Amino acid sequence: MPLVTVLFPDMHGSGVPYGRLQPNLCKEQISIAYTHAVATAARCKLQDVEIDDHGIDAVLMQTPEDDLLGDVKVDVQLKCTSGDHLKDDHLAFPLPRHNYDKLRGEKRITPAILIVMVVPAALEEWVAQNEEALTLVKCAYWMSLRGMPSIDQDNKTVHLPRRNIFDVKSLLAIMKRVADGGQP
Repeated sequence: MPLVTVLFPDMHGSGVPYGRLQPNLCKEQISIAYTHAVATAARCKLQDVEIDDHGIDAVLMQTPEDDLLGDVKVDVQLKCTSGDHLKDDHLAFPLPRHNYDKLRGEKRITPAILIVMVVPAALEEWVAQNEEALTLVKCAYWMSLRGMPSIDQDNKTVHLPRRNIFDVKSLLAIMKRVADGGQP
């Protein structure tokens, strides 16, 4: 597999210097922005988790029509890649064992999903903007790892189906299944 390097220039095309946020933190921020935009468009909430010691970056919440039982919640692990992981029918993403184990647990009270955003290698291509639209380039895919087998290695390559684009329709369907007592 060829190594893909994220291109982070020092100067913007306008001649103004970029900030100094590290590449991995830029990826984290763009994945949060994408997930937040989808959640907002679905009239759901995205709550950041300040201390990620349980393999969860955020919680998606939706108040159902009958809110006597409280919000429907789904824990979220966010990842972002600019690597060459897209295949014909899936995204092959190497997930650290710690995250894999936290997401696959069958005794989780709150269901959890993995969301992996794919961005271009060049930072300047991540966002397109004009008076009509702000576009985050490429997209994110999601999957539930609940019930996946245990592993002995440090990483597990998970295969997120490309049909599982994380968008408003899929988020609403996830929340409906969870509200009905099922899994994402």
